[in-house]
Amino acid sequence: MKIENLKISQKVLLLVSILIVIFITSSVYTLLQINHLNALQEESSARSNHALQVKESEYMGKKLYAIIADAQITREIYKAETDWKALLTELDTEIKTLNKIVDTPTEKEWFNSAIKSKDELVKIFENEMIPLLKENDDMQNQIILQELDYQVDEK
Repeated sequence: MKIENLKISQKVLLLVSILIVIFITSSVYTLLQINHLNALQEESSARSNHALQVKESEYMGKKLYAIIADAQITREIYKAETDWKALLTELDTEIKTLNKIVDTPTEKEWFNSAIKSKDELVKIFENEMIPLLKENDDMQNQIILQELDYQVDEK
């Protein structure tokens, strides 16, 4: 069957059918691309939210240090211990959230480094500084506290 042998109505019908197939194909392709772009946008939005959470969490170190500095300056040990425990609870929640967020090897390395620094900081403050701050305020304790403060600064 050749096209020349078809009636005009059949030729028009064939042409319209071809146009409809082209239109449907391009519509399906467009919908697939829109769905792909939507998925990329959702992923980008999630990463943006994760970046905000990480940015907010970076202030935890400053908050911990502020408690340590206040304990050394004011010697209000009970208040420092209370604030410290509350902040550690908040920090543990942040750590659990961040642990779910990190996914690249670099992020995991940074996360593990931050956890290590936090653990060392907690150990120094709770096991070494607090007992010294509770003792009398002699010169030897001040020298030890100063050295511990330098260690805290490095974390």
